[in-house]
Amino acid sequence: MSREARATQREAFERRVWRLALLLTGDADGASKTLTAVARTARDLARIDAVRLDHLAVLHSREVMAQKRRRRAGADDVPLPEGLAARTLGALMEMKPQAREAWVLTRIDELDEIHVARAMDASKTASANFYGAADTLIRERLDDDADAGVQALREWATSFDPDPWLLIHRERVKRWRRIKLVAALVFVGLVVLVGVIIAATV
Repeated sequence: MSREARATQREAFERRVWRLALLLTGDADGASKTLTAVARTARDLARIDAVRLDHLAVLHSREVMAQKRRRRAGADDVPLPEGLAARTLGALMEMKPQAREAWVLTRIDELDEIHVARAMDASKTASANFYGAADTLIRERLDDDADAGVQALREWATSFDPDPWLLIHRERVKRWRRIKLVAALVFVGLVVLVGVIIAATV
């Protein structure tokens, strides 16, 4: 794969993770933190398959949601949805993580059951049960507007450009890489220093 092709795939995968994490965490701050964690785990987003990518997004969004619950606060730096999209997102945020994940992957992204199960690290039966419970809650909250709510939420999630948050993410990755490089250089320096001291005392 050429450098240009890898860069294009990396950007597409960044957008995919960010958008999925936006729906799983409910805000842009959570989406950005999830993307940063996924990038650190994957190391190279241009060399990962789609199912593995979704799996990492699911896992790290759970961690971000757990942190948000401990802080009892979240950042709403993306325009909040209105109307049906707001009601649908509100119902999503009521769900347990696995139910929310199964519903988003199945209804919003329209992925097949094998992809959904692998992304969630669950059996097809378990992921189907999570989806069923989630869909029941959505229909309870939205009644006859449930199907329209799916479309409204999908349109909201794709209605704005994530580039500003992706730029922030890329800067975080650069800083993280610089820190790792400095730490590695310090470690090598210490090893060399210890070696010199040992050699001088022999």
